[in-house]
Amino acid sequence: MAQLKSRPTKATKHAPTISATPADVARPERSRTVSADDSSLLINAVLKRPFPPVSLPKKEYMERAAQIWEELGLPKIEKKHPWYGYSLGQWDEELEEEADLALKGEHYQTGKKLAQNKVKMSSKKSHMVSSAK
Repeated sequence: MAQLKSRPTKATKHAPTISATPADVARPERSRTVSADDSSLLINAVLKRPFPPVSLPKKEYMERAAQIWEELGLPKIEKKHPWYGYSLGQWDEELEEEADLALKGEHYQTGKKLAQNKVKMSSKKSHMVSSAK
């Protein structure tokens, strides 16, 4: 599995006099007045190397979508590898089964299964406090 590294001293900057909402960035001429207690944390989130396509649908769904696309007479698709998602080894069989249930419209089955594993929590705070100090 790929390891993501963070160097906060290089990737972040505290800007005590900058106040930027998404609207301010998109339309700076509409920027609001900066109050004394406004500040921002700027983060450089640019990837330094290629990242796998973790959010693309599986090959079988992308192939079906391409077939429908062609049937509709839309312009030819230029497939660039990877043009579909693939396992990165983090999904086990149970997660795969739950995803299949969701595709079948039976997502409630996963909820029922999880409900069986409920554990009643004590209202006493002493259970939450670690004895190690």
